[in-house]
Parts: sequence; C-alpha cells; structure tokens
Amino acid sequence: MMQTVISTMQDLDFVIDKADFMLRLCYWLKVSWQAVVTMSVTVKDQRARSKLLVRVNAQYGVSSVEDPANLPRFFCCF
Repeated sequence: MMQTVISTMQDLDFVIDKADFMLRLCYWLKVSWQAVVTMSVTVKDQRARSKLLVRVNAQYGVSSVEDPANLPRFFCCF
C-alpha cells in the first residue's frame, strides 16, 4: 500500500518531505504560485489484518483541508 501511496502522490506532483517507512508515514509537499500544500499519509493495519486504514491529513496554506470532497483525485486511486 505504501508503494501505491507514493506513486499516487508523485502522480499528483507532490514530493516527499519526510518519510518513515517503519511507521508507514510520509509527509508530502507541493508548492504552487498560490500556496503550499502539505499532506501526511499514514497506513495502518486493522485488527483483522485483512484490511488497511489509509489516513490523510492535508493543509492548504495555513488552513487545514477538512472536506474530503476536496481530495477526489487522491481517494479515487485506492
């Protein structure tokens, strides 16, 4: 799943800012002329071990992105 996250973020023109593959956590950065977009993506095993939880936090400029409708291109890739 981490490889899928990495490929998706690179396809969306983000670059890795920091990564900890042992914790399955990546921080991403994208700079545009309007603002800086930062995202963190965490992949966790669910208790049943048959499912994964992918958690995404996004910040546009100084505001957090709270509506997942603003991230359709990201979520459709999984």
